[in-house]
Amino acid sequence: MDTREAIKKTALKMFNEEGVSNVSTVRLAETLGISPGNLYYYYENKEHIIRSIWEEDIIPAQTEVMEGLDLSKPDEAAVRFIKAMAETATKYIFIYTEFYVIMRNDPRISKLYKERNKRGSSILMKMFEAGEASGLFVPVEKEEKKMIIQSFWCIVTSQVGLNKTLNPSKSKKTLITELVENIYMVMKPYIQPDKREKLMDALKEEGYYKGERTKNTKGTGTKRQ
Repeated sequence: MDTREAIKKTALKMFNEEGVSNVSTVRLAETLGISPGNLYYYYENKEHIIRSIWEEDIIPAQTEVMEGLDLSKPDEAAVRFIKAMAETATKYIFIYTEFYVIMRNDPRISKLYKERNKRGSSILMKMFEAGEASGLFVPVEKEEKKMIIQSFWCIVTSQVGLNKTLNPSKSKKTLITELVENIYMVMKPYIQPDKREKLMDALKEEGYYKGERTKNTKGTGTKRQ
């Protein structure tokens, strides 16, 4: 592993374990056994390291998933998308525990996030529409779908940080499970009742859901006009 990649990998580990605010470039250099000057040769500052993780690792991984969704199978696409968000939050948990600080401190990351969010929202809209056509989702108006998608992103960007703040001792696995469960609960009213358990079971099989099965939900769904 070259020095630049070693810096990024070590920074990721320290950011995840200690939080971005508690890791200085001097401490990072000491941990790596290199001089601060050597670190600055590769990265201008801490924000540059975070931006590199975002651009070189997070965006490509999520783009691969989003662009590869098979919308002819919306139930599988929904599970894969939720899993991808959970896996990103697991691997790069520091982004989600300090999301707003990171976005505020680096306009470049903020711009990249807005671009990715716009693209991701477009794909979610197509997935929602495909799910309506296949009978997975309850049909709703386009403006309501936009609000559902906005709620989805709010949960993804804030849930982990909120739960970590309320209970710092929670494990990463618990935080991610809670994230998936909250995403599912936002989606649940818009999933056809006879499809809910199938989607829940798919998430359970992947180890991302611990909640109990719903009891008989037949007839509880309502078509929204």
